[in-house]
Parts: sequence; structure tokens; C-alpha cells
Amino acid sequence: LWDLRSGKRLVRLEGRPADSAAFTPDGRRLRTWGDGTAGHVWNLGDIGRSSEEVAVLAKDHVPFRLERGQLVPDPVRASERPRSMDELAEQVELAVMHWYAAFHARGDGDLEKAKRHEPVAQAAWEAVLACAPAAWRGFGETFLEDLGDLFQELEEADDREGARAYARALVEVTSTLHGRDPDGGFWLTQIADAREGLAKVLAGEPPAVRRAAWQDAVEARRAEAAARGFSGYASIAWWQLGEARAQLAAVLEELDDEDGALEQYRSILDERRTFDDVTGGGYFTSYAEVDLRWTDRMLRLCRRRAGEAPEDEGRLRDLAQALAARCEARQRAGSSGTYVLRAEAVRCREKLEALVPNDPERLESLAQALTRLAWTYRAEGRPIPEQRLHHQRALGIRRELANREPEDAARFRRLADSHDGEAFCLGAVSRDEEARRHHLRSLELRERAAALG
Repeated sequence: LWDLRSGKRLVRLEGRPADSAAFTPDGRRLRTWGDGTAGHVWNLGDIGRSSEEVAVLAKDHVPFRLERGQLVPDPVRASERPRSMDELAEQVELAVMHWYAAFHARGDGDLEKAKRHEPVAQAAWEAVLACAPAAWRGFGETFLEDLGDLFQELEEADDREGARAYARALVEVTSTLHGRDPDGGFWLTQIADAREGLAKVLAGEPPAVRRAAWQDAVEARRAEAAARGFSGYASIAWWQLGEARAQLAAVLEELDDEDGALEQYRSILDERRTFDDVTGGGYFTSYAEVDLRWTDRMLRLCRRRAGEAPEDEGRLRDLAQALAARCEARQRAGSSGTYVLRAEAVRCREKLEALVPNDPERLESLAQALTRLAWTYRAEGRPIPEQRLHHQRALGIRRELANREPEDAARFRRLADSHDGEAFCLGAVSRDEEARRHHLRSLELRERAAALG
């Protein structure tokens, strides 16, 4: 390992023959592979430079050539035509890295650096195109940038086979790259995009074929979401996973696999709850239409199943979940008339409570449904007496539950919410003193809840 600036050799790594090497993005390790041996990761602990310095140098990437005493990017080596899938993957990686380096350099105003990287990227990409399927040609640097546009162009040209060939090759290349760098979250995203793209261009194929493709896409999205976590924009992977699950559920319904479809819908709801619990709530508005589509399909399926067995507790629970999900989707999309579905959700919760009377969990679920109906009435301008009727019912249920468990902080908070709802209704008709009493009661309950932790 040599120092780029001084030319001094920093360290010699022995015992693992290789003909290729790359730094990890943090600059702390060096990955070597090739020469007929398994890959190896070297820990660069003490080489005379900090990991931050190495990371900065690693951003420039190999290959270089020596020219007048300085190392510069080498477009000649980058243009060598790949002879295997591994080499093809390396060329793709090389092209992408240099395109990104040039892009960021131009963004920073460093035109000299951009000019050093662009020829390397172009040469590497031309080498990829020379041996890749015909469907790849002509798209240049848009590779890995926007699969949706690429497939659209191919389909507009009636080249469905080309689109499928592109997608299959893309899946193979990205999977190969990820196999060489299993910690690389970037390639997990590309694999997920590729598998989802392939599933989309298989539209028109038999349902069994599309099911397998969407199952692969779901698994790829799930791996990507787990790797990216819940921070910032990266958390959009969880919403993309939900969209893939919804597509799989639609295919499973075609195959009359209702249980399989419901499993996917339940997984979407579970993952959304986890997302809300971790992030404190959040929504990508671009998914409003997606949510409207899959919640509509889920609700139709659950209504039909509940109609076939009106006393089946499991089917009633599924219907209650589907109604709640549909209402949330409609409200996020700004649709009116959601109160009709909220009222149906209340009736569903009443049926569930009647099956096991006085069960605390079912009573609280009914109170939640009543509260949501009341607030939906308010949002859609329904008369105040109708709003108050449902707040009062929820208040009565929660008061009874709080009396049963006088040391339960969660019960106090929910009862306080119902007092606030009643206060808002009374305040809206100028019954200010009564509203004030409910607000004070809410405050008292919240203080007791806080004291209990």
C-alpha cells in the first residue's frame, strides 16, 4: 500500500494473493480478491494515516496511471473489455463510482476533478456496453439511475423482450456486486430496484411467474429496508417494501390465495406501525395513491370474507384492520366521506366486543374507533351533536376502564383524550364553563399518568 502524495510505501500485506483491491468507504479496511483465491478484508490499523485521510484518498478510486511523477485516472485500463460476469460487475462499479465522483465534483465547482473522472467513467461504460445485452446499449450514464424511465422507453419501442433481458442482466450484475461487497447498502438498493423492475416488465406473464418475481422483489426490498433503518430519507425503503408487498398480494389474489394476500397486507400494516413507533410518525406523500389502491383491495377482500362468515372473529378483526387502514389512506389523500367508513369500523368493533363482552382490549378498541369517528366528523364538518355523541360514548367506556385499573397510566392518558374531545365539542357551541371543566379534568388525569410514569 503506497502513499499517493509522497510515494512512500506504507505497508506490505502478505499471505493472500490477489489481483484486485478496493478500500471500504470509511477508509478503515482494504478488500482484496481474485487470482483464484477467496476474497479477504484487511484491517488498516496503523499505516501512518488516519482512517479519515484514507477515506478521502479512497474516494478518487483506482485505476491510476503514473504520468510525469503523478498518479492520474487511467481511461485505457478502464476500457478493457470484461470477459466474465465478475469483470463485468467490476466495470459497472468502476463506471458508477467515476460518474458519481464527477457529478459531485461539478456540484462543488471543481471542474478539473470532474474532467479527470468523466473520461474514465465513459471508457468503463463503453466497455460494459460492448459485451452487455443489446438492450443495454444507448442508455449511457442513465444505467442504475432511473429504471422506470428505462423500462418505459423500451416498452414504448415495443421491445418487451429487451426490457426483460435488461432487467434480468441487471439483477445478475447487482447481485454479483453485492456478493463481493455484502456490507454495501448501495448495492442492496440496486438489487431491490432491479428485482422490482423485472417484476414490473413481466406483466402479462402467467400469475405463477409474476408471483415468483414479486416474491423476490419483496425479499430484496426487505433486506434493503433492514439495512437502511429508519433515519431520514433512507426510511423510504420501508414504503417501497409496502408497495412491493401490495403488488405481490394482488397477484396472490389472482391465484385465489386469499390467506397469502392477507399475510402481505398484515405485514404492510405491521411494518407501518413499527415505522411510526420508531420515527414518531411520518409519511411520504408520493405514496398516497399507492396506499389508496392496496387498501381498497384489502377492504374488498376482507368485506367479502367477513360476509361469508359473519361470526368469525378472525375475519372480523381483519375487516376492522382493513377499514382503519382504508380510512387513514383516504384522509392522507384528502378524500371526503371517510366518516362512512369510520362508522362501519365502529359497527365492526361493536360486533367483536359482543363476542367477548367486557373484555378490556376490545372495549378500548371500540373507544378508539368511536374517537376516530368523532374527529373525522369534525374534520368533515358534520354537526356538533353527532361529534359529541361519539366522544361521550368513548368517554364512558374509558372512564369504566380507568376505574377497573386505577394505577394504569395509559388508561389515564386515553381518558384524558376523551375529555379533550368532549371539551372541544362544548367549546364549539359556546358552553365554555363546561368545556373548561373537561380540560381541567384532562390536565389532572395527565398529571396522574405522569406521576405513574
